[in-house]
Amino acid sequence: MRTRSLLLLVTFALLTLPACTSSGQFAFYQDGHASDGPALGSVTLASQQAGHVTFAPANCYAGDERQFLGGDFVDAKAEMSLRFVIDPLDGPAVRAFDLKDPDDRSVVFHRRECRTFQFKIERTGLTVNDVDEYRISLDLDCASSAGTLTAKVGSDSCL
Repeated sequence: MRTRSLLLLVTFALLTLPACTSSGQFAFYQDGHASDGPALGSVTLASQQAGHVTFAPANCYAGDERQFLGGDFVDAKAEMSLRFVIDPLDGPAVRAFDLKDPDDRSVVFHRRECRTFQFKIERTGLTVNDVDEYRISLDLDCASSAGTLTAKVGSDSCL
């Protein structure tokens, strides 16, 4: 009887394990793979730190997974990301960075450095694996001593 119960438990675990693992939504973030989807907008960055690049994010990831309010707009082909964060002390900011070298090839722009910094963020009501889905849109025109950034991106499904 005990062997039968153990066998049943192991069988159940093996059958349900694939359903409990990631559905691939975060696969890009974890191991460098991305889904091919329509562009969610366009970002143009010019800086000494991160270079001169224009990219078109095809994926949006909620900041919940990384413990921040906001989201990441990612272009896997250009290997670039635009991170939008609402800091509880400093307010909204964005960070454009190279996915291969995020520490050294990165530029941050705060709202006060932008001629235009319009954003919208709202929960959609969907939660998957304790991560809330958000609807996020950004319209940015920023300039500082670090460089310039213009962006117009948005997604109804940042998860």
